[in-house]
Amino acid sequence: ANGQLPETLVNHILSRR
Repeated sequence: ANGQLPETLVNHILSRR
């Protein structure tokens, strides 16, 4: 992570919930 998390990654993790 370069200081900010990629939207795709965040969306994936959140979607996994």
